[in-house]
Amino acid sequence: MHWTSEIEMKGQTVYVLHDHEKTLLTLEFHRSTSWVRVRSGKEERVLLIQLQGLLRKKAMLKNEYGVAIGELRHDKGEHFIEVNNKKYHYQLTMEANPEIRITRNRGKVLLTVCSLALDPIYFSKKKKLPAKLEAGMLLSLCWYLSKTIKTKEVTETAL
Repeated sequence: MHWTSEIEMKGQTVYVLHDHEKTLLTLEFHRSTSWVRVRSGKEERVLLIQLQGLLRKKAMLKNEYGVAIGELRHDKGEHFIEVNNKKYHYQLTMEANPEIRITRNRGKVLLTVCSLALDPIYFSKKKKLPAKLEAGMLLSLCWYLSKTIKTKEVTETAL
């Protein structure tokens, strides 16, 4: 899988998650607000990303109705994402080949690796992605994974 930035217009950029030639997810990121619009298949959601905390920073993901559906946090050098009551670990590499690794069970089960084909300015001189963009990409990716994993579990159980 890989993320690309596609369109930039009036303060918003559209990021697309691809798997080979198939589009899995689109994320419209509005720089001036905390809202992101996520589309996956026929489902479209407007999600709110809130950055919270001073010493222990975390990002909250809320749905259109203000209900928390996920959070991203860092603790003792580990990076966690919890979405739809599923806990993931992630590692974000911002070097020559930027990528995101999402794992379960404390890094024992690799779920996905996503390369980041974004604006090179983010990766030059060890710059970071904007906090809300990073949180939006990670949380929406895990939201997508939690949906697909749940669908696969239901399908396997039905068989």
